[in-house]
Amino acid sequence: MDRIQRVRRNRAFKKLIIILNIIFIIFVLGIIYLKKHYVLNLSPSIPVGFYRILEDKNYKKGDFIEFKIPATAEKYVHGRNYLSKNIKTLSKQIVGVTGDKIEVKKKGNTNYLYINNILYGYIASKDNEGLPLPVISNQIIKENEYFVLGTHPQSFDSRYYGTVSKNLILHKIKK
Repeated sequence: MDRIQRVRRNRAFKKLIIILNIIFIIFVLGIIYLKKHYVLNLSPSIPVGFYRILEDKNYKKGDFIEFKIPATAEKYVHGRNYLSKNIKTLSKQIVGVTGDKIEVKKKGNTNYLYINNILYGYIASKDNEGLPLPVISNQIIKENEYFVLGTHPQSFDSRYYGTVSKNLILHKIKK
């Protein structure tokens, strides 16, 4: 190989290294941007996908939120490996707010969830592994607490661990 070919190859290699570094920097900056402005939900409890983070702290029924896993849910979520231990948040939809009446009514062998006398679905007695699940008790939602449900009927949500305190909410999210 002559000297000119080596020089050309070295220049092409240097250009390739520069281009790869630029791509890497753009990739890293893109991830930083996404982490600041978007949440990726991989759980089927609400539709899978990217959710935009909203700055609005005025939470109401119908809002989707991301929140820290409540202590009452921790032993199930991580203890039973519903989610890996590195996942520290959940995403659900608010269905109950301050003053709403939460009732568990039994029909046959099945418990059903009612909020303000409206049926919201059944409450499973066992998880997919056949282990017993906790059942919440009847209550009136207190100030700065929210009752959340997943859109999937087998979601592990407030039916099992109760309300989510406002101080656990990280942000409102939107598809």
